[in-house]
Amino acid sequence: MPYRDPIPNVVTAYKDRGAGWLDETLGGWLATGLGPVLTADEQVPRVVPMPSDPAAVRRRGADHARDLAQAAVRRCGEAAGTRAAARRVPGRGDARQLGATRHRPDGRRLASLVPRGNDVVVPLLKRTRHVRDQLEVSHERRAANQDSSMQAVPGHGPVVVIDDVRTTGASLAEACRALTEGGYQVRAAVVLADAQTPHRWA
Repeated sequence: MPYRDPIPNVVTAYKDRGAGWLDETLGGWLATGLGPVLTADEQVPRVVPMPSDPAAVRRRGADHARDLAQAAVRRCGEAAGTRAAARRVPGRGDARQLGATRHRPDGRRLASLVPRGNDVVVPLLKRTRHVRDQLEVSHERRAANQDSSMQAVPGHGPVVVIDDVRTTGASLAEACRALTEGGYQVRAAVVLADAQTPHRWA
């Protein structure tokens, strides 16, 4: 969604004013962009939250990037479970209908993500140095602020990067660089709000 009123105030309340109860609401919004990515291929990609600054996590008492990603995965699973239940209405055509989608992680398989969101959301990224809050840095200096600031745990497989707000895309570009160098295949980056292009950037 576009990053305009009231979204800035909602995001600030969630991250800095103790409104953790917004998890499910914001996760539902994020799920509209995340759901199609999770169901695009046979292998469900791991969901990688943007790494939070350790000092910010201590100050806020929560890792909001991780919590938001887990809420979005739960909402994706709930929606998939509803679709799967609709397709399981008894009838002669059921086997053919379910068989047509057996190679995609939709329906019952994706619904199984709900109770095990921690298995799907994996903090593969870490900060290698302190960076200033992007909102405190001019647009011209944001890329330099993020340059070589992240490192990924070595591995492989498809991943999706999650962030709350995209402004210039510098943070997402750095996350994608680190994950690619770490051996992963970045399928997409999904954001809650986008100051430039709504929904998904990749």
